[in-house]
Amino acid sequence: KDHLTVSEVKELENTRCPHESTKLAFLFSCYTGLRLSDIETLRWVDISKQNNGYLLKKIQIKTNTEVQVPLGRQAINILKKMEIKNIKSTDYVFKLPSRSTISTDLKTWADTAGINKNITFHVSRVTFVTLSIAADVNIYVVSKLCGHTNVKTTQVYARIIDTTRQDAIMRLDEIFEK
Repeated sequence: KDHLTVSEVKELENTRCPHESTKLAFLFSCYTGLRLSDIETLRWVDISKQNNGYLLKKIQIKTNTEVQVPLGRQAINILKKMEIKNIKSTDYVFKLPSRSTISTDLKTWADTAGINKNITFHVSRVTFVTLSIAADVNIYVVSKLCGHTNVKTTQVYARIIDTTRQDAIMRLDEIFEK
């Protein structure tokens, strides 16, 4: 499964996308792990101030289970970029184009950024999981943040990290052998 590295996410942050709403929604998913269906139906009422930060609570479309995701700085910064004028709590956070337009936007955006991967919206979710696991976030915590009903689903992504680590070592071997 394709996923993005931190440097690729940063490259996308600094690259223009055909629709700004697609860009912000995709990056928000990279920082929260939300599926496209949940991004499409996310309302301002789903986000609340909690202690020292913000918490996203949402019933997931796919599983009909609640997910609770504390929002980090990157996710909060995206929300601050949203043009908020006369907003109602029941309004959608992201006003997205059609799914086919989103798909085209992502391919164009990745190409413009020089990222040679098949970028779909699901890649943002895989990116969240793989980067969280790579950052040594407990796999059970990652599973809960993603709303996986079974930790085995999350363990699939842990194997991606193992493969990525192995690939890195093999590349180092190649460098030293030259």
